[in-house]
Amino acid sequence: MNNLIKGLSIVCASLILSACQGSDQKQSTIENNSTNKSTVDVKTTKTIKLRSITPTNNSAGILTNEDIILDFSINITPSIFENNSFVLIQDENIIQTDKKIVGNKLILSPKVALKTNSQYTVKIKSIEENNLTISDLNRHISFRTIEGKDITSPTLISTSISSKLDNVDLSDKIILTFSEKMNDNSINLNNIILRNDITSDIHELRINHSNKEVILSPKLPLESNTNYSLVLSSKLKDQSNNSFDEKSISFKTNNKIMFNNYEYKIIKSKIIGKKWLDRNIGAQKVC
Repeated sequence: MNNLIKGLSIVCASLILSACQGSDQKQSTIENNSTNKSTVDVKTTKTIKLRSITPTNNSAGILTNEDIILDFSINITPSIFENNSFVLIQDENIIQTDKKIVGNKLILSPKVALKTNSQYTVKIKSIEENNLTISDLNRHISFRTIEGKDITSPTLISTSISSKLDNVDLSDKIILTFSEKMNDNSINLNNIILRNDITSDIHELRINHSNKEVILSPKLPLESNTNYSLVLSSKLKDQSNNSFDEKSISFKTNNKIMFNNYEYKIIKSKIIGKKWLDRNIGAQKVC
């Protein structure tokens, strides 16, 4: 009998212990679920930095057709236009602007030419949209326009190939940056010519341009290990119809085509002279 009572006592104790452990586990599960729910409810906030503004604060001699360009640390969305977050003002009057986003840049283009010798202010407010906080704002940027008519010839500020004129990839785009907005009608294949220095053949280009930037894309890959000349005609003009001083840029190609950061080489048949890539575009390895 004693052994039976002792056995029943052990079973009861085991059942009680099991019940307690189950309760603890259930409570732990509830607490964990509560914690997870709390974690899910927490919103992640990213901060966008305003890296630069053109024109710069207190600058003078700004052209009357100049755009205001705000450069942010990451790509932005059109919703930041809302609530007059960016306003161009002259004598307390709001100047109407067209707003455009290009990647991480916001471009404000006045709908009419600005007045000469006048003070303008860009008012910038802090913004919060979709958990993105745009910092470094709440400030005003002021500038003064040119005193008279623009009579200054546009100049070429930079080219994307300037650092590798002896080693240009066959598929490289050429990006030209001018000192001011260029006349749309003057940006054409008659005024921008790419010539093979050996054969004098003109290489066909696609031209895209916006504001001060012109992008030249070869319709077909350039010849490998070949000298080229890019001729910019004096018929190129800025928006005030001031002529560009003719300029020629010489460069030499290598034998590489780049696509998605992979390098492709041109192989030429010694028998028939035909050229191939060393593999199909998109392939990562040579067969």
